[in-house]
Amino acid sequence: MIKIFVISYLNSIPFVFAAWVANKRLPNNFISDFNSCLKYELNNINQALLQEKDSYSHCENAIDYLNNKISYNLDSEKLKSMHFFLKNI
Repeated sequence: MIKIFVISYLNSIPFVFAAWVANKRLPNNFISDFNSCLKYELNNINQALLQEKDSYSHCENAIDYLNNKISYNLDSEKLKSMHFFLKNI
């Protein structure tokens, strides 16, 4: 019964596939710089793919995949999902 609930619950919430994490407190300037770099990269996915197109030859439509199929912001629903997963592993 618990297994059915967990599978059902996990199918109704977003899945966090990857996250940048640290095992200690990071300096605020590092976090700010890191977030700026991530923002820049997310705003320039198409340009990055043009420069690295040979690296994505296995992907049918890398621009569509990276721009439309992945949700990059770690919102409250994804945090809830991640906490649920970590609590139950």
